[in-house]
Amino acid sequence: VGSRGDEKYTSDVSLFITALPATDDSTFNVLIYGDLGDGENSVDTIAAVNKLTSDDIVLVYHLGDISYADNDFLEVKQAAGFFYEEVYIKWMNSLMPLMSSVPYMVLVGNHEAECHSPRCQASRTKSKALGNYTAYNTRFKMPYEESGGALNMWHSFDHGPIHFTSVSSESDYPDAPANVFTAWTDNGNFGDQLSWIEADLKKADANRANVPWIFVDMHRPIYSVLNSENDVPIDHTSKIQAAFEDLLLKYKVDVVLTMKIWVLDVEGESHDAGMGVYFELGPDRSR
Repeated sequence: VGSRGDEKYTSDVSLFITALPATDDSTFNVLIYGDLGDGENSVDTIAAVNKLTSDDIVLVYHLGDISYADNDFLEVKQAAGFFYEEVYIKWMNSLMPLMSSVPYMVLVGNHEAECHSPRCQASRTKSKALGNYTAYNTRFKMPYEESGGALNMWHSFDHGPIHFTSVSSESDYPDAPANVFTAWTDNGNFGDQLSWIEADLKKADANRANVPWIFVDMHRPIYSVLNSENDVPIDHTSKIQAAFEDLLLKYKVDVVLTMKIWVLDVEGESHDAGMGVYFELGPDRSR
């Protein structure tokens, strides 16, 4: 694949199965993580996941904070330069063995928002070109067209007996975080996310005879022991609860997967309307 005139601009052809049909009742494994960067702490993690093949897992689900390219300037040797794209490319190349063997599904986290290094903040051109989740939405292609979503910000897909609904905890709901660090960007405004979520979950709920499980996935937690008082969500966690909880209960979502806070937290309380299980997964902290 690539240039016919120059071999150095060609790449190998890779093949993998994109999704199991709903009629497939075999057991399968999904690798789920988030907050994975390109720094020294990520070396062992990336080496480990690159050993996995389609015989081990059927897909990867990366729940936001992809590469940490926006934090490139925090390295002393990179503080005064522009390394955003270089870091992103390095990170994606490092995961080539994994990405070329199984589907690599992603959803949006706060570190996808923009380039905000000093060089980016000083340049209106760079800030606008790499603001509002542009690199994230360009480098990946999630099934938003097939599911009526908005770029890679929110989308859904079926895999075997599971319907996965990926939502944005970063934008497009009341009091969503702006994730803006530069003067020239205006992040968000991708559409009516909450109406889309309702329509998607309603359709999935009506299809449970064929695809019985519904998973909703987002970067920030809807509940967290580290962001609550007397078991009541506070600060931004309360905004997420206000935006999404009623829809999750209304359509009896079975599992909610989140990241962001570096702790493993499992919530599974009963609820009159039917509450599923909420997993706040502890990331590998591999920046």
